[in-house]
Parts: sequence; C-alpha cells; structure tokens
Amino acid sequence: MRLRAYVLAADPAWLETSIQSYYDVVEKIVVSYDRNKVGWTGRPLPIDECLDRAKSVDKDNKMEFVPGDYAILSNAPMANETRQRREALARAGDADWVLQLDTDEVVTNPSSLLKRLAAFPASVACVRWPMRSFFQQSTDGRYLEVCSKRRGHVEEYFPVAVRPGATLAEARCTHKDTMTLKSRTFSFESLSDPNARLARNETMLHFSWVRSDEQMRRKLQSWGHSRDFDTERYYREIWSRAPTEWKSLRDFHPFAPPTWPALRPTELPYAVNW
Repeated sequence: MRLRAYVLAADPAWLETSIQSYYDVVEKIVVSYDRNKVGWTGRPLPIDECLDRAKSVDKDNKMEFVPGDYAILSNAPMANETRQRREALARAGDADWVLQLDTDEVVTNPSSLLKRLAAFPASVACVRWPMRSFFQQSTDGRYLEVCSKRRGHVEEYFPVAVRPGATLAEARCTHKDTMTLKSRTFSFESLSDPNARLARNETMLHFSWVRSDEQMRRKLQSWGHSRDFDTERYYREIWSRAPTEWKSLRDFHPFAPPTWPALRPTELPYAVNW
C-alpha cells in the first residue's frame, strides 16, 4: 500500500513529534506553507522555525516543501485553510491514501494505521480516527485529558486519511454529499463488528491546546476558528485557569460545549517531545 501525507507548516509546538510518529510508514510528505510567513488571518507566524524543524527530522528526504499564498483577507479564515489543504492534497499525488494530520496530532500505533487503511475497500473515501484530546498541563506537570464525567473519552475528529482526488469541502472534511454516505465515510466508533473496533492503544493523541502561553495566543489569533468565538475571553477565563482549576471546568469547549465534558490528569501512553 502506498501512503503519503501533507503537513501545513504554521505551528511548531508539536511538529517534530507529530511527523516522526508516522514518518517511517509514508513515502512522501508535502510540507505546505505561506510564502509571506503569515496565517489565514494575515497574522505573522514562525514559518521559518516550522520549516527548520521539519527538515531536522527528514532523515530520508521524503519531504517536498511547497510555498503558496493563503492569507486572502477578504475570505473567512476557514476558506483560506480549505484552499491550502486542497492544494496540498493535490500535490501529494498518486497513492492509496493521503494522511492529513495536523502538527499537534500524534499516531501512537503506525503499524495498526497501515493495517486498517489497507483493509478498506475502494468505496471508502475517507477515514475518521478516534483521538484522545489534551487541553493543558496541571501545575504538577501532568497532562490534563478531556474526559467524560465518569470515564475515558475519545473524540472522532475530521478525516485523518483521504483518497487522492477526494473533494475537501471545509478544512479536512470531504464534500457533504460524500459525508452522508456511510460506505464512503468511515468511523471506527460506529462499527457493529467488535473485532474491527480500535483498541485504546491505537487511539491517536491530540495536543491542540497543550502549548506555551505565547504559542496559545498565536494559535487563537491565526487559526481557522479565530472568528468563531471570543478567543481572548476563552483564553483568559478557561485556558489560563485550567492548570489550577481544572476540577471545576465542565462543558468547556469554546463553540460546542458538550464536546468537552470535563478534565482529568493522566499519564501519557506515548513518549512525546515538546
């Protein structure tokens, strides 16, 4: 099976850890970046740092670095993100699957990823993969994982792998007509066959909100959802409080509150570098 990937180089926080988690199982990685070193809202980003970090882990010369212009300020940030992803996916070229992981998402079991993707029939056009989400770190250094009020919690994020030629309608999501066809959009959590369900050690890790104060502010000002909620208030009243007041946070997702019911401190099942 031929597996490729694309990366949007804009956020250095977890970049090396993310790429290294699947580097050995892909044959090519398209690294897409804005030539003007700005994000989708026009805010400056540390693009050079991202490129340097990507190059530092490219031991087998698998990466193709592709600049573009993605800060069209008359567009909504999400429209700019979608455009960049479409171009990166097209550049990835011929393969059985193209990974489209963000640089704060980590594959914990690459052999399982290969095995699962190889087993799908051609009618399956995109794959959603459950992720454990981490929001902050407590004052004692433990990672704060999103959980339900009683037990562990996983989320089904956007498709992490798509077929070449798939139409991305918004960000990583495929065209809505495809999304409505269960045979073409796949979620392990919805499988009726228990033997096909993912074991917990196959679940990916998502570190979207685990980062330094500076990195968090930059993310909130430049990402695709920067206009979807009051970012400054959320930063001040939720994210900044979490290390000491995590026990009191309930239904705290910024624009879909029930998505994140609560937090709990946990040990990571994977050695990460940040």
